[in-house]
Amino acid sequence: MPFIREDFADVRADIYPIRLWTVAVFLFGVLPLAHKRQVGRILIGNEYDTTLKLNHQGITHYAALYDQSKYFDNALTRYYSKKDWNKFQFSILRSLSELLILKILVTRYPQLQAHQVSCHAAHEKEGRIYPCGNCEKCRRIVGMLCAHDADPTACGYSSDQVARALRSLEQKKVKQLGMDAAYLYHLLLQKNLIARNPHTERLAKPFEFIMKLRFDQQRSDLQDIPADIRQALISIYLEYAGGSVKLNNRRWEPWDVLNSAALNQPYHFESVQQESLEN
Repeated sequence: MPFIREDFADVRADIYPIRLWTVAVFLFGVLPLAHKRQVGRILIGNEYDTTLKLNHQGITHYAALYDQSKYFDNALTRYYSKKDWNKFQFSILRSLSELLILKILVTRYPQLQAHQVSCHAAHEKEGRIYPCGNCEKCRRIVGMLCAHDADPTACGYSSDQVARALRSLEQKKVKQLGMDAAYLYHLLLQKNLIARNPHTERLAKPFEFIMKLRFDQQRSDLQDIPADIRQALISIYLEYAGGSVKLNNRRWEPWDVLNSAALNQPYHFESVQQESLEN
């Protein structure tokens, strides 16, 4: 593409310069296998903060996150239905923050967390993939692991990289929702893992609901996942979450999700599935 500078590979950046729908690339790579093996449910690993619908001068957009949003999942599910494939795409993580997901991963699945590589510039060394330790994603992951009293060296960071990432958090932001980032900085300051300065104290806020299951109609609706797996999933999550909350008049209020009528409401696409089975 002529508008891309020729030395792009040598330019250091903490961003995706051009969004090429990375999730869609992974998804369409796996579709032939799912189709061959008649897999009916395709799960995408997207959390609470990836569904956004914004407006700029009358133009609706998705903050460059469309491929990670539930709107993308729903669009693909409708596409599968038109193709008579009887497949359904959704995320089981939409009520969870990154911090809560990482807590579950570290606590419940440490053998899997040891292989976590969340990095914009990972590299191979002696047959293993390692994170760069310098990018925004790395300092965010290191910060969250340390906030959970976990050891970042377990998934490939060196001690020097951990120390450097924590120092970087003292001066730079992380790319999370404001309240999610605020609670991360709050935890890091509480544990004396980063220095108190105007930057860290300005960001830190004790938003404890970040470690709860969050439900709202836009980002995280119970009807976004099939009804038959909700209770089992939520029961697991609540072993690690500090309860569940629901957005009401722009305020997070306690919500007993396991005893709510919404728990058994039909999945948005279950009627489509039933029609497919009957035909």
